[in-house]
Amino acid sequence: MEFKVVQKMTSNSKGGRKGLAPLIQFSARFPEEIFVLVRKVSTARGESPSTFIRRAVLVELAKLGYLDDREMKALGLREILIDNKQSGGDNVGK
Repeated sequence: MEFKVVQKMTSNSKGGRKGLAPLIQFSARFPEEIFVLVRKVSTARGESPSTFIRRAVLVELAKLGYLDDREMKALGLREILIDNKQSGGDNVGK
C-alpha cells in the first residue's frame, strides 16, 4: 500500500504544535455513510473529524502494542495497559 503525502505541516492555522513533530497530511477513502457518521460524532464531541480519526488510529495502534505506556494513558487506555502487563507485556510492535 502506498500513501501519497499531501502536505507536511509544522503548525496548524491557530499556531499550535510548536516544538512537536510535524503533521503529515494524507487522504483516506471511506464509504459516504462512514464519513457522515464520523462528521456527526465528531461534531457532537466538539472536535474536528481529523481529531476523531487521529484518535481512532492511535487507539488501534495502542491495542496492537505500538504505543508506550505514557501514550496509552493519555488516550485513556489504562485497561489495555494493565492487560498487556498482566499477560507479560507481549506487544506486537515492541
